[in-house]
Amino acid sequence: MTKKETHFHGPVGVAGDGTTASNFSVNQDNRKIVLGQDKEELMRELDQLKLSLASEIDRPESVEAIRNLNEASKAIEAEQEGQATSYLKSAGKWALDKAEKIGVSVAAAAIRHSLGI
Repeated sequence: MTKKETHFHGPVGVAGDGTTASNFSVNQDNRKIVLGQDKEELMRELDQLKLSLASEIDRPESVEAIRNLNEASKAIEAEQEGQATSYLKSAGKWALDKAEKIGVSVAAAAIRHSLGI
């Protein structure tokens, strides 16, 4: 008896010999975080946002948001949009509110998109 190897890339609804599925759907979000915007501008605005958050470093959410924005910047630079989206989402609503308050609209749009709002 030989073992079959199967590799999947992307969403899979059902797999394997003799399997069936019904009444389900697979949703995949392939949207880009930059949404056609200038990557360099996004990076500049994330830097501005981190500087603004650093002024409130005594707040735990500021420290965590800065860490996540740093990681998002690295992922954006490496063109790893899925990871960047995850880090921007982890930066959270508080970072989004701050981005909107200081007027970094490209960064705010990327964070808003990552949060699904």
